[in-house]
Amino acid sequence: MIAALAALVAGGCSKQDDTLEETQRTSFTNYLKGQQYAYTEQSGVYRYITNTDREGYGTAPVLDGESSAVIDFAVYAFSSGSSGKGELYYTNRKDLIDEESLTDLEHYWPFEPQEISLSDSRLVKGVRLGLDGCRQGDSVQLFLVSRLGYGNKPLGLVPANTPLVWDVVVNQVVK
Repeated sequence: MIAALAALVAGGCSKQDDTLEETQRTSFTNYLKGQQYAYTEQSGVYRYITNTDREGYGTAPVLDGESSAVIDFAVYAFSSGSSGKGELYYTNRKDLIDEESLTDLEHYWPFEPQEISLSDSRLVKGVRLGLDGCRQGDSVQLFLVSRLGYGNKPLGLVPANTPLVWDVVVNQVVK
């Protein structure tokens, strides 16, 4: 009896999670198509590279699991509004923070480019998936379903089940 109840509850949660993810995916595709962005999707990560028309794009070094990258980034809640971005949760870019808040935040946030590795399991899974194959110089928007962001538990300022937008600039790929 208890095993059957546990299976029923687990099945209910799974269905609810599937519905949440499908709703988030639909919101992303509606937004991206409405903006007429040329995006790709893989495993719940929607990627839009804003500057593929730049000179040298095709020959720029490619980020993969064997390399690392120096990046600038900003993390937002997804919003279906005109910019796709809601509340700013985290960034290493001072230009995105109002001066009044900056004084307090400088004690907690490193406002300098960050070096990341796609093989580092501490990096948000959706970011690892979304940046794989990006090139040095890319300006990327990653749209992450909550499962590939911070999941079903709140983390700091980010509420549980929040779909995210990561704005990332790949400043350098290090092989």
